[in-house]
Amino acid sequence: TFVYFSDTADSLSDNRLYLKEAYRIKKPAALYILPSVLPQSMSHSAWQPLAEALEYSGCQSLLLHRWATTGQPSTELLELFLNRRIAMGSTSGSLMEARREYMSRLANRPEMGHPHFWAGYLAYGTPEAPPPSASIPRFWIIAAVAGLILIGWLVRLN
Repeated sequence: TFVYFSDTADSLSDNRLYLKEAYRIKKPAALYILPSVLPQSMSHSAWQPLAEALEYSGCQSLLLHRWATTGQPSTELLELFLNRRIAMGSTSGSLMEARREYMSRLANRPEMGHPHFWAGYLAYGTPEAPPPSASIPRFWIIAAVAGLILIGWLVRLN
């Protein structure tokens, strides 16, 4: 299994990234983006092993497109995703918000709302930690401690 980058080979390599090479990259990255791809075999896609290899090599998140698509819809969704990612920091949340905004902009272009243009993007990576649960306000903690001190003082007086 490999990723094929271009038709013309360069002088240093064969323009392919094999899985065994991906495991050895050791280049930590917050996000890898593979925006428009075409699997060689429609019956088998090796994105899961590639995503695992890139995660093993230090990638925190991966955004890939599961089928070939190019043009304005793909570019527009990617721009929305990157803007959301900068603001939110969450890959999966950013992709979800980018899809929502993309769909909300399609009032005058309903044909671009077809899932072919937006459903192919897949976010892969370690899920973000859930937000901390609501804690007890400091006022109530201070009031409870003061109440216990008051009760202890009253008991001691009697």
